[in-house]
Amino acid sequence: MTENPYYRRALEALFGAPVNLAERGPCRLCGRSSQSARPGLFYCHGCCVLAGNGVLRDTGVDGAWTKAIVYALRRLAEIEFSGPPSLTQLDRVCVPSEDHALVDEVMLCRFLVPRPGSALLSTRPTRPARTWTEWLAHAGLLTDGLRTSMGTATTATDGHPCRSLFERHVDDFLHHWGVAHEPEPAYPRHPELNTTGLRADWRLADGTFVEALGLMTKEAYAAKVARKRELARHHGLRLVTVTAEDLDRLPEVFADWLPKDSTG
Repeated sequence: MTENPYYRRALEALFGAPVNLAERGPCRLCGRSSQSARPGLFYCHGCCVLAGNGVLRDTGVDGAWTKAIVYALRRLAEIEFSGPPSLTQLDRVCVPSEDHALVDEVMLCRFLVPRPGSALLSTRPTRPARTWTEWLAHAGLLTDGLRTSMGTATTATDGHPCRSLFERHVDDFLHHWGVAHEPEPAYPRHPELNTTGLRADWRLADGTFVEALGLMTKEAYAAKVARKRELARHHGLRLVTVTAEDLDRLPEVFADWLPKDSTG
């Protein structure tokens, strides 16, 4: 059988591991011949595409399909992300690969989640197509959110305050995977680099500082981040930075702190 490079890329992107070219088996969701990027997890190209693009479209008229989306979003928030997922997080399956039934469920939930730009409005829509944030709010996942100039201020699953949904995604990931993290730790003082009481977003149990970098296009914010980097270097602190582009690879970013059997 000729190898399909699109299939291989889709499967590897979902599971963050290379496809085992020597092993084939029936797709766990539809039964078609498939390959795997994790032991025992066979998913065909068609099911990978459906997980990546979804099968439902926002028609502008709510009905049973809306309830299916709400159910899927709530299940993903409960069993995979410990909070509302970002669109970027849906690109990577983030549950233990040895729990095959759980992986099946989060794959199927992705089928039911509409992606932005996929709206197919009816001839008589009763509302505009919802944005991703509006879908999360409609599913009741942003009930404590407050819009600010920095983003949507909200509370993480473990009670930690977050200034944006981006911060909440990272905090919920750490909570979901049992990585101890202290919010808002103070950086050491320095007569030039830290005269204003700079704080990081989190400190891990081994003293590693973590920063979620969300506003790097703003000059003042970027300058503050540069001072924090230099401050960490000066004091010999390990500093991990996370950007929005990293949300689909958090298991890799925090691999040193995850249980060894959880990353493959």
